[in-house]
Amino acid sequence: MTWPAVSGSACSCGCRLTEPHGMITSSPQLFPRPGRSSCTWVITLPQGHRVHLWFDALKMDGDSIIVRDGNDSSAPKITIIKSDDYKESIVSSGNNMYLFYKHNGHWTNGTRRGFTASYKTESRTESK
Repeated sequence: MTWPAVSGSACSCGCRLTEPHGMITSSPQLFPRPGRSSCTWVITLPQGHRVHLWFDALKMDGDSIIVRDGNDSSAPKITIIKSDDYKESIVSSGNNMYLFYKHNGHWTNGTRRGFTASYKTESRTESK
């Protein structure tokens, strides 16, 4: 699938982020189509750089995020996040990172769910 390249603030679901740093904010309530149960983001930085990602806020409530080390769903899996207490930062081995957010299908009125993540460019010479 091909996603449009946009800045993080313009993308609530399904796009390629190409800015050197940014933020992704997701919630099932922000999905562009009612009933959508998943969303994908691909972060693509210039060659010679890596993606350094961390989560500012998580409210998973049964949802999950799969982070992959590449630009599509066949890339090696880095981690699966299912709980609100995930604290580690994640660094890709190359210039792409793939995030897949899966909503569990249960809706709770008035409850904000999802995540907020930030990322920045890291040169390959910087240590993890």
